[in-house]
Amino acid sequence: MAGDDIIQSLLEEFLRPPVWTVGEVLTFVRGLLQEQDELQDLWVQGEVSQVSQPRS
Repeated sequence: MAGDDIIQSLLEEFLRPPVWTVGEVLTFVRGLLQEQDELQDLWVQGEVSQVSQPRS
């Protein structure tokens, strides 16, 4: 049964979606935006939430 457990563990690891850091996602998206001519003049509108201003 130990062999079955190893196979199951390897299969679960193989099928698990990759976990990206925020920096990796930003780098990837930046690359996509820079590669596409249609997106060179892209403007994004949004809002900033949970802003805090330190007392110093």
